[in-house]
Amino acid sequence: MNRLTLLILAISVAAAAPAVQAEPKTREQVRLELEQARNAGQVTYGELDYPPAIAPSQAGKTSAQVADELQRAKAAGLVTYGELDYPPSRPATASKTRAEVRADLNLWKRSGMADLYRGAQEPDVFSLKYRQRYAEYVRMRTGAEYRQQLAIENGRQ
Repeated sequence: MNRLTLLILAISVAAAAPAVQAEPKTREQVRLELEQARNAGQVTYGELDYPPAIAPSQAGKTSAQVADELQRAKAAGLVTYGELDYPPSRPATASKTRAEVRADLNLWKRSGMADLYRGAQEPDVFSLKYRQRYAEYVRMRTGAEYRQQLAIENGRQ
């Protein structure tokens, strides 16, 4: 046990020896490094200079570009004024008609998807039964069945 400890100690001393023997910096070298850091803006004085300002790496936008961007954001309804307007409401988009919703629901039921959502638990979306029924629903929703069902629902109104 003592030999192992001595061996580890000897290796540690040998590894640390070059770091101890490194030449210390002269006063002139330290002053030169400080001057270079000052010129690069890496030295701050007091708390008002912290964090140091970072120079932009690329040219920014012109005031005309910023004004144009603001106008487009206002037109899109993305600009808010104060905390009462946050989050900004999305502009109203066209929604489905009642007939479209009823036709979609009918196909959902006919494909068997509604049966999978009965009860308190969500269905296993990775099961074969779910994937087959969902594929059937998508087929019906994107095919002639949807157009036929939509025509039926439009006739009821």
